[in-house]
Amino acid sequence: MQHGFYPFEDLRTNCLTTLLGALLLCPSAGIPGEPDGRTLPATPLPVSRYSTAADLQSLHQGMALVDAQDSEYSGEIVVTGLIRLPVSPTFLASHFPDILHNAGNRGSGKFTYFSETPAVSDLAGFSLPANDLDDLPDCREGSCKLKLDRAMIAAFEAFFAQDSPDRDAGANALFRQLAIDYLGRVQRLGDQALINYYDQGSAFSLQALLPEIRTSRGLQTPIPDLFMETAGIPLPENPETRFFWQEVDFGVKRIVFSINRMMIFDANGDNLPDCFVIEQLYANHYFEGSRESYRILPEGDSADGSCYLVYTNRLHIDALRQGGFFSNFIRRKLKKELRNYIAEHLSTLSGMAHQRLMATR
Repeated sequence: MQHGFYPFEDLRTNCLTTLLGALLLCPSAGIPGEPDGRTLPATPLPVSRYSTAADLQSLHQGMALVDAQDSEYSGEIVVTGLIRLPVSPTFLASHFPDILHNAGNRGSGKFTYFSETPAVSDLAGFSLPANDLDDLPDCREGSCKLKLDRAMIAAFEAFFAQDSPDRDAGANALFRQLAIDYLGRVQRLGDQALINYYDQGSAFSLQALLPEIRTSRGLQTPIPDLFMETAGIPLPENPETRFFWQEVDFGVKRIVFSINRMMIFDANGDNLPDCFVIEQLYANHYFEGSRESYRILPEGDSADGSCYLVYTNRLHIDALRQGGFFSNFIRRKLKKELRNYIAEHLSTLSGMAHQRLMATR
């Protein structure tokens, strides 16, 4: 996710319901209907099977098809998306990490890959927002407006118990160091070092959550198999791995800072790094965990070398676990905003991929 929410025209929020009741289109047949009478290129079976002719027409016009749905987990929203990109699968796979980075730095967003050995200097571009700095002195275990673990809360309690000539600078320096220390533990120890959040009355374990959202477990039947498969793609034993931090202003009260792990591997068996799975390792607000998957599918014999990008994201949000009217209100609003946000995000990736292709010619 790269920047704040935007007002959008209706992006067919019922698109995946339409996809489920799909026409079984022959993958070797074109889809007629372009204004000049041309036939659209052949569409790969995984896409054509879950798309109507109208959906495919929209995809060939550059439109992203996006939906957001509930799952069997009370705190989860599942976002799915599909877009056709005007570049070849090989080109997109080789440039995707850079395209994602550039998209993340649009507008007020920030996206930075960590060094091979993460250092505090990698976080030089990040500073805690003023409202976070104001709230940190009151942060206690079980009652904190930032999502922190027990040791982080204790470290800030000790820091604010001392006199400091520049409290904000000191708090920022401590936060950066704690973030780097945490990432270092995860790199050394793996999932057993994942955070337990102690900002609310009961602890929340990311270590317990991630195995649940690494599969299609808990996803409900309205989600077509194309996205079920993408969400549950098993990780290989030693995928190429990169870590990055991101700052996103969603247009709500808090700016979200996150630390993430990107795993890159071949999911289609064609010796192409065509799957990019991003797991959230930490977020300071709202998100208890998330797992994004980007999967590249070739467009058969398309003359222009286009491809499809299949997107899934399983988001766990603290405010949704409480239930009740307020939680349901937030859920409805978030689903609407996430549809718009991811549609804009996928369109941005498509545009940047095309720009990069033009720059190489």
